[in-house]
Amino acid sequence: MKQVIAHRGASGSELENSAAAIKKALSLKLDVIEIDVRLTQDKKLILCHDADLQVMAGDDRKVSDLTWAELKQIRLRDGSRLLSLRDFMKMVGRQGLVIEAKESGSEDELIDVLDDFPKSRVTIASFKRGVLSAVRKQRPDLALYVLEHTNPSDAVHFASRQKLQGIGLNFWILNPITYHQARRAKLDVYVYTVNNRFFGKFLSFLYPSVTICTDHPERFI
Repeated sequence: MKQVIAHRGASGSELENSAAAIKKALSLKLDVIEIDVRLTQDKKLILCHDADLQVMAGDDRKVSDLTWAELKQIRLRDGSRLLSLRDFMKMVGRQGLVIEAKESGSEDELIDVLDDFPKSRVTIASFKRGVLSAVRKQRPDLALYVLEHTNPSDAVHFASRQKLQGIGLNFWILNPITYHQARRAKLDVYVYTVNNRFFGKFLSFLYPSVTICTDHPERFI
């Protein structure tokens, strides 16, 4: 297997995007850790996958309706607090990272944070193609991946046109044609979310250069 990406940290055993999930992934000495970021009401980026806090804290309020000062007071399901992107970057040092930008309009804050960590090994991934295009214009040195749920060939074409470094796909839409299109275009490919070790090995056999993104990175070490 070429690489393993810890999806939302080690989210199969710890609360997703939490400090515990990040620390567990770091302890496994993985290739890459993936997290999700959303904008608060006052335009700060925090680690959270969903638009609301139901999964992380049992709270149905939306991240975008609350300030960072308000969000810092909320206890998560595991008793910890939310992490800002700056908190996270301080934790991980030179660890390989994939930061998924969940929202349009987040590129300025994202670049502002990353500018303070010039030695970080970061790839920005997003379904929001406008975010990727904006980041490409402002920071052409950053690695960028477009994400896609349904149309893998379209992702390859977009990545090629925009001179991105790779694509991220639901594992069930990866197929030999798309894989060979991507490799011909010199694009990296990762697939999510693969939690069965034997299925991961099967995918790696079919697609030798593919990277596996998993909630259970401990199964793939």
